[in-house]
Amino acid sequence: MVVERLGFITTWFGRSPDKRDALARLLRGGDLPGSGWRLMSQRTWRTGSKGPDTEWGARARAAGSLTAWRSFQNRGVRQWVWLQMVPLTSVADAHAEFDLLKERGLRHQGARVRVLSERDVLIEPFAGSSRTWGYEQRITGLAGPGENKLLVAAVGSNVIVLCSSGAPVINWQSLAALAAKLGQRVPTPAHLKQNQQN
Repeated sequence: MVVERLGFITTWFGRSPDKRDALARLLRGGDLPGSGWRLMSQRTWRTGSKGPDTEWGARARAAGSLTAWRSFQNRGVRQWVWLQMVPLTSVADAHAEFDLLKERGLRHQGARVRVLSERDVLIEPFAGSSRTWGYEQRITGLAGPGENKLLVAAVGSNVIVLCSSGAPVINWQSLAALAAKLGQRVPTPAHLKQNQQN
């Protein structure tokens, strides 16, 4: 029973070295514009083990892919950032995941906010990206008015996601620069095959 449970934990979260590698690819507080950023949370999970079941998620899971996620809060202002890297097994699979994320948009599960307005934003492709999408919301809630900015990009066989929220939020130019920096750190499908063999 204990062995089965340990096997499940490894399948869900990944082995510690793999987890460290996945988190090491993400940006740190010092990469964000301004000062006062502190790490709030970070975690990894087997790509394809959360959200809707998809063929591309199943392929990534079989290849040993780990999705990595990290969030920050700025102590000086009411501002938050989270970012995510989703390694998949092919460019086509990355485009399929990109389309799914674009279709789902930004959800506020459990948050008491009201969306006042929302719009798509044109994001210029950056080096290595094949597709980019920006999405902006104006919201109001218990903490008052604020904004959400979501940037999704397909980079090789990976999808990266960045979100800035609060008041003020990081501007689009800075968010795109962060996406380009994160895009330089994506793994290759060969790396996934190596994980599968280990």
